[in-house]
Amino acid sequence: MSALPGPGEGREADGASGALGALAALPVFGRAEHVRALAIRTNGGDVTALLGGLAGEVERLTAADIGQALATSEWLLALALAMESPIAAAHLGRVRAQALAHGGDFDAALRLGRDTTERAAAAGLPVEAARAQLVTMHVLARMGESDAALAMGETARQALLSAGQVALAARADVNLGAVYRLRDDPRAALTHYDRAREALSTDPVSRAQLDTNRGVALIALDAFRDAEAAFASAVEIFRRHDLPWALAVAEGNLASLAMRQGLADRALTHFEHALANLNPDDAPADWARLRAEQAEVLGQLGAFAEAARVYDQVLLTLERHGLVAEMAAAQTGLGRALLYLGRAEEADTLLASAAGHYDALGLATSRARTDVIRAEALVTRGEDDEALVILSRALAAFAPLSADAAATLVGLARLHAGRGDIGAAREALGRARPIIDALDIGPARVDLAHAEGIIARAGGDRDAAHAWFGEAVEAVERSRQTIRAERLRTTFLADRATIFDDLLGEALTRRPVSPGEVFRAIEAAKSRSLLDAVEVGPGGSQPPGGFGPSPGAPGSTVRGAITDLSEALTLARAELAWWSGRVAALSDRAVPEVMEARAALRQREDAYDDLRQRFASVEASDPTAMSPVTLAAAQATLPAGTALIDYATLGDDLVALVIRPDGAEVVRQAGVVPALGEHLRRFHFQMGRGLAAGKMPVTPARRARLDADAARERTALWDILIEPLRA
Repeated sequence: MSALPGPGEGREADGASGALGALAALPVFGRAEHVRALAIRTNGGDVTALLGGLAGEVERLTAADIGQALATSEWLLALALAMESPIAAAHLGRVRAQALAHGGDFDAALRLGRDTTERAAAAGLPVEAARAQLVTMHVLARMGESDAALAMGETARQALLSAGQVALAARADVNLGAVYRLRDDPRAALTHYDRAREALSTDPVSRAQLDTNRGVALIALDAFRDAEAAFASAVEIFRRHDLPWALAVAEGNLASLAMRQGLADRALTHFEHALANLNPDDAPADWARLRAEQAEVLGQLGAFAEAARVYDQVLLTLERHGLVAEMAAAQTGLGRALLYLGRAEEADTLLASAAGHYDALGLATSRARTDVIRAEALVTRGEDDEALVILSRALAAFAPLSADAAATLVGLARLHAGRGDIGAAREALGRARPIIDALDIGPARVDLAHAEGIIARAGGDRDAAHAWFGEAVEAVERSRQTIRAERLRTTFLADRATIFDDLLGEALTRRPVSPGEVFRAIEAAKSRSLLDAVEVGPGGSQPPGGFGPSPGAPGSTVRGAITDLSEALTLARAELAWWSGRVAALSDRAVPEVMEARAALRQREDAYDDLRQRFASVEASDPTAMSPVTLAAAQATLPAGTALIDYATLGDDLVALVIRPDGAEVVRQAGVVPALGEHLRRFHFQMGRGLAAGKMPVTPARRARLDADAARERTALWDILIEPLRA
């Protein structure tokens, strides 16, 4: 999530774009003479005014085309310095520093910002010096130097007010607000934004940039509706004024908002819109930041391996560009993904590193979010006492009524329940429940209902536990229906398998056991991916509220992302094919040349795979909401004399529900799942041997041995899966 720097003042002057093009085409030694001649023809020979107009056009490019802004500002600044125009040099120095910052070269931006400030002050241009400070403070803030950024911003604001520049002082307030937001102080940020609001009300682009910054602060306060309105308005203005970089930032912030609301599918779509408006070569830092935030969504959906791969791709870029806070956030996300992938030691190292970075930056809220994940890791190792201390400390860092506080309270409740302190568990849930009800975040409702069930079970109220687990499963299904991509729906369910196990476990403990309840629990646990891939049949419907336009419909927010990614995939596929042919053609060449081509091919393969995975996140059609099948409905489909067997695993136990037209029976075999897994592995191995042998001549004796080996494993499976049900 990113805040925009203070709004740019540059607007496209008549003919400025054409004049820049004409100047760029000239030899370096002819540009000054051309500027003088053009100034005489257009504005009475005022070279400074002409250069100022050209600088304004370059400033517009910093929010539209970073690559062109960087290239143009370099030679135009050199020209202004050569022509000894201090006002134009100050303006262009500021603009180039801003372009360097947008491109992620913060060290160069900081040096140029300071040099420009000093030159402007030495030339007796206090307003230009203050404006250069506004750019420099933004760079300092992005580099984690928030105290220096705030001091510089206040100095610049006072200088601008002293000069009677009220509108420019308002832009200083915007920058100051952005720094406070980066310091995890959204209320102080909003104070500055609100102070700037009236002064910037007449300029739509400046107002849109202000609203984008306000939206970021509002997200931090969980004011989701107000944040969405601010971002949506900004997106429309940036699109109308053709400002791709600013549009990418606003779309990325909409994605972050959707992520905080638990609307993962919407978040992925907005991320793709944001990435489509950025060139990773021109703005590598922003590209890496957006990809890291996209990986966080993948982690929320249970796609931990894919999330880890994306984090690995961008961490070095974030570190190289000095984005310490963003790097710490990526380390936190990667640590969480690795924890769930079973790589606990690596996760601990990353989480400790992230915590250290946040401490150095003074970001207590962000540090607390990392600590919540560290507490999860401690619980998996049985270190409940330390986890309790860390969660309690994290809770104190969060705003009392925030989504972060609610999630931490739910975690504390589960931890207390595991330690047998039911009273403390219920007290924590009692505090979390009204927050979650007010915010209405789908995944938080899942966690709340599941925790309620765990605590009810620990307290001996099995009926309440069964009811709460059922509610948690229904909440999972509602959240799952909002996810378009089939593979992500599958990982989302897999990540929440414990909820389904708990529902099944409670159904099996009830006396007498109800086959209907067991059937409901088993069916709920099964992935509905196949049903999602077909059209809605009898009993199906769109989820409440629908999904808006289908991916191919005019006006769809998904359609643009699909189109952009489809075009990128086509190009990547063509490049991959060319390099594959290149490697094949070089097979008889010198080793270094072949190795270089193979390395290039691997890069194209990685790029193609990355695009393919991103495309799959937004391309799939809307999932269907299927009505649950009841046991009676399943029985009605069975012919007389037949049976349907529904299997499920619960820990090491195998549960079989034998359904006949006239009845149903639950059979639970204790401790057989490990043996079942081993026999399945052996059966697959023997089937593979037999299939491989079928592709080549074999003797009758060998064929008989292969058949006997496969039959032996098939019999073992029969003895586990079928024979106990025949009694």
